[in-house]
Amino acid sequence: MHPRLGRPARHRALFDGVRLLFAGTTADTEVPITLSAQRADGARVGERRRPLSALVSNRRDHLVSRKLQGRAHPLPRMHHVWARTDYVRSRRASRHRRMRGNRRRPPQPEPVGPAFGACAGSCPRAFVNRGTIRVANAPVSYGAFELTVGILPDVPEGAEVLDEVASAGYSGIDLGPLGYLGDGKELAENLARHGLGLAGGFFELPFSDPQKMPAATKDLDALLDVFDAAGNDAQAPKPRPTLADAGSDLRRSRPGQAATNRSLGFDSAAWKHFAHGVEMAVARCRARGYEPTFHHETGTYIEAPWEIEKVLELTSIGLCLDTGHLLLGGGDPVQAMRDWGSRINHMHLKDARRAVVEKIVRDAAPVAEIWRRKAFCRLGEGDLDVDGVLEAMRDGYSGWLVVEQDVLPDRNGQPAADQRANRQYLAARGF
Repeated sequence: MHPRLGRPARHRALFDGVRLLFAGTTADTEVPITLSAQRADGARVGERRRPLSALVSNRRDHLVSRKLQGRAHPLPRMHHVWARTDYVRSRRASRHRRMRGNRRRPPQPEPVGPAFGACAGSCPRAFVNRGTIRVANAPVSYGAFELTVGILPDVPEGAEVLDEVASAGYSGIDLGPLGYLGDGKELAENLARHGLGLAGGFFELPFSDPQKMPAATKDLDALLDVFDAAGNDAQAPKPRPTLADAGSDLRRSRPGQAATNRSLGFDSAAWKHFAHGVEMAVARCRARGYEPTFHHETGTYIEAPWEIEKVLELTSIGLCLDTGHLLLGGGDPVQAMRDWGSRINHMHLKDARRAVVEKIVRDAAPVAEIWRRKAFCRLGEGDLDVDGVLEAMRDGYSGWLVVEQDVLPDRNGQPAADQRANRQYLAARGF
């Protein structure tokens, strides 16, 4: 791997706690097997079977005893019954059961390492992710996004980012700038080769400008064409068209201020145009078979909590909750999960340092300083209550959870190590 990603080529780190397997005799002599779900002591060969009607007549109430209805008798077998063998117990319904061998199973060591011990007793309640939440990452975590690709030096190639995201243990990846990870068939092959699903794609639109929206909505088709060409694992959530406001020079020059200065926001006429523009884009996405999501962002007209509330009030679009941008916009991500949970259909999980954006506001610096001053950090190192957000997600969220740590490309940075650490942080919490 290219050194700008912070690791040498062909180096693949295992998750902490993962053990290599070697050929040899297994030490586990207790093997689970499945027996048919019938009573083990049905009518013997040669016995007179009771009429079915008599059996059914005994099923009189709803009392349940040992998973059989009270007063019920076993239904007769429809095939030949052999003599009972030693491993079938009398008068017990068969179930998944272990058969003991002639050796005891040796004690199994507990996994050790920072991926499992990072919580040190401080993690929230145990959580088993049963596949309803898929964890992805994004090119922006490696320094590749709309403000850097083709503009700044030291931006890693898309192939390098795909390698790193897959080797770190993520299940999917966000698209990044169109063409960055490949186009059409090439993109589909790249994703399949790395075992990654496509989580979504970010796309800015001038929602409040009725003159520009028709042409911009047609440009949205290019993103949806990429989704079509990429295909997707039938078991994974479909990619989300992640739509955002294009912002303005005014808002980009005053990041983080709208929470306390509402004069920076839309007037009533602009809100009306904005809502109409959003519904135009929503209709286009739905007509193509994709359910979109709205991404609020620092330096745009949808940044502060009150502006997000207005979007949810005026439109039908779902919300992509970006925890880092909400922190910088003056919001509380945990409270947002409670208040907006029914509208959240996509998640961008990022940690952030409030002190950085507060200094940017005091300095009257533009939004680009958020990335130059590294406002976004590893999970658990900023002001985000990560465990609080994850706890709220346990109460019904399903879909993609996209980890992001927006950084500028830096020859001395270690984005690959950061994203492996972020993946281990979530793995330690059951994700």
